[in-house]
Amino acid sequence: MLRAAGMLGALVALCVSSASFAGPFDVVDQLDAKLVAGQSTMEDVRRLLGKPNGRGAARFPPAWTVQEIWYYEEEKAHVSMWDPVIRDGKLEADAELRSLLVLFTGGRFDGYLWYGVRVEGEDDLP
Repeated sequence: MLRAAGMLGALVALCVSSASFAGPFDVVDQLDAKLVAGQSTMEDVRRLLGKPNGRGAARFPPAWTVQEIWYYEEEKAHVSMWDPVIRDGKLEADAELRSLLVLFTGGRFDGYLWYGVRVEGEDDLP
């Protein structure tokens, strides 16, 4: 009984601590106010957005300067993939995907791009 109560307490503490964490998409509307292109560092971005989900690099014209890119994403599925709702051969879905790319030049913040996709309704099964 005590063991079960302890496990339940740990689970509640974990849920409370993760619910209070602000992810990158909770502050994306503040990027222009909190980060300055050419001045803010990678550590400034990490403090504001957290650890990125991935990293990469790109070269854009006209200068073709190498830019480091940090990638953040958030997925929300409102229908369980383990218990899908299928009606008349169609999958009923409700999901969101948001992505944020943060660009750096010479280790300094250089800009960002974010986008989101929301799928609602039915989708034909293959």
